[in-house]
Amino acid sequence: MRLSYRLRSGRRVKSAWSNVVFVPTLLWPLAQTWTTPLSVRWQATASIAIIAFAAFFSSVSVLLNHRRPWMSVPLLILAGLATPGAGFSAIVMHPFVTATWIFVDSLAVACVGTAAVTVAMIAIIVMWVPDAMGQGLVWIILFSLAGMFFIRFMRDAQHRAHDLAAARALAEQREDMARVVHDSLGQALTAVTVRAQLAQRLIGSQDDAARSEIDAVLDVAREALHEVRTTAELLETPDFAGQLARTREIICAAGMTACWPDHVPSLPPETDRLFAACLREAVTNVVRHSGAHTCTVEVAPQRLRIIDDGVGIDNTAGGIHDAVSSDQKNTVSPLARGGKGLRSLKERVEAAGGHCTVLPVTAASSAHSTEHGTVVDIVMSAGSDNDNAPLTRGRQHHKHEARGRHNDK
Repeated sequence: MRLSYRLRSGRRVKSAWSNVVFVPTLLWPLAQTWTTPLSVRWQATASIAIIAFAAFFSSVSVLLNHRRPWMSVPLLILAGLATPGAGFSAIVMHPFVTATWIFVDSLAVACVGTAAVTVAMIAIIVMWVPDAMGQGLVWIILFSLAGMFFIRFMRDAQHRAHDLAAARALAEQREDMARVVHDSLGQALTAVTVRAQLAQRLIGSQDDAARSEIDAVLDVAREALHEVRTTAELLETPDFAGQLARTREIICAAGMTACWPDHVPSLPPETDRLFAACLREAVTNVVRHSGAHTCTVEVAPQRLRIIDDGVGIDNTAGGIHDAVSSDQKNTVSPLARGGKGLRSLKERVEAAGGHCTVLPVTAASSAHSTEHGTVVDIVMSAGSDNDNAPLTRGRQHHKHEARGRHNDK
């Protein structure tokens, strides 16, 4: 992956006038131009060069959206034309040229160009400025360069972190799609293949049985199509509030009762995205595997709990959490293991610094009257005061409350 200090497509980090605030510093060399004992032609040339320099630098923030490697060249040429008339005051143009190199071009070009221009500026200082003042100006130039390069390195580090975060998010999306293909499409296509082969063998000898197998193939295909649509809808909404509304509709469309919170507490951005992904995965498992009649979601600023009254898990297994032994984990039902789904959910929560448990309702500290079912409990920032914050519960939503687009599935 090639990293460079260029703007992402469609993003503008500066306004068209953001560089204008630095232009007044060019008034000094412009005034100095008319105090030199040069001809009017040279004075006019230097003045025009300085004005053009200011105009071009002011437009750099706009041109950054169409980045070109030659953007520092016009500034360098104009600075060279202004130097004979402006004299040593032309050194104030040095930061403008070097900043454009450092923040626009590649790091190698920035280093070479900045070094060349800095040597030229130091030569001008030695020629026109007394020793003590000259040394001070040299140190000012060097410190300003160090500051600009430090900012460049920090911004590059931010871009690398952004790219890594984007790559991590993409990898998680790919894992989600892999689970969809493995858990639904893979099994459905296997069933279609086996039944189609059986129907093919039965044609001509047992036509009724062949037609029965073909009908079964159609049923499996329709069910797979429904699961793909359901999963696609669950994957559409990345924020927790939207995911909460979408999964409630999915639960109701599946003929279950959804007990959903009426409002969502304020969540930090990272927790919001994590809870959205966890809710999507947990509800997907409830719809596909639990056989539940009711699904309940409870949420607090640092906690998310999903409860169903389905087949549940082995009451002696202790669910999926760090306290159980390997022998106990082997007795956990397939729903508790959740295939790749719940394992991935647990890994994702732990990677974010939280803790995830999957327990039978009877073993969880949950005030619910149901005697069977499963509780998925996700807690962030273990040990904080928010862990014991009251969980938000809401009213029940039934099948008829699902939106119309689910009714034809």
